Amino acid sequence: MPPSITRLMLSALLLMPAGAHAAADSKSPQVIWGYMGGGNDDEGWGTLTPDFITCDTGQNQSPVGIGETTKSAMADLNFHYHKTSMHIEKKDRTVVITMKNGGTVSDHGHVYTLEEIRIHTPAEHEVVGKIYPAEIHLIHRDSAGKILIVGVFMDFEYTGTNALQTILDKAPAKTKTIVSLAFNPEDLLPKKRGYYAYSGSLSWPPCTEGVEWRIMKSTMALSKAQMTALGKLLGRNARLLQPIYLRTIKETIN
Repeated sequence: MPPSITRLMLSALLLMPAGAHAAADSKSPQVIWGYMGGGNDDEGWGTLTPDFITCDTGQNQSPVGIGETTKSAMADLNFHYHKTSMHIEKKDRTVVITMKNGGTVSDHGHVYTLEEIRIHTPAEHEVVGKIYPAEIHLIHRDSAGKILIVGVFMDFEYTGTNALQTILDKAPAKTKTIVSLAFNPEDLLPKKRGYYAYSGSLSWPPCTEGVEWRIMKSTMALSKAQMTALGKLLGRNARLLQPIYLRTIKETIN
């Protein structure tokens, strides 16, 4: 079955219509953009404002389908997260969790600070055609402004209380509402830390390139009840897959 059809079928689990719009979370906050199936959707982001032109013209865009990879003895990602106070805000089709001191991740000795967490339904990246129900993005920035995003897939299996449930219990239903919460971001990471690595972009406008992606190979648990709650909260907020062009996706040996 073609991945696009499979993605649409999975989207049917999400209760908000695919054509609903999202307010831009970029340097052009007045611009309205959305996802596949409605006006101003992700196939035309670059036409909405000059600030978004990279969404259409970029050659290193995200997300991508992970298929053929190059096995590499890449160093482990060293996470130094800790429990901290955060703010969760509803921004139309997205919840954005921000923090001042969420900890760091070290990638080959280069240190990035965790600044933000976002959730996408369904997952934005695919792995050999498999589409996961949800994907968490842990967004980091270094002292020079370079961005590294760690992606974590969520897959269906029974789960009790977990960090995602903490987010769902606190997530505001109304746009622009901000709520405080606290948890350890490491609770959103799988125990096995093998990953895929490639260079891409932000997966939302303005689609800035030069972003390093590290996609965890192992998944976190997601219950059917949690998926239903995510559907009510977010609807469908996954960008269409972008061409890989000449990029190579590396994969850890472990």
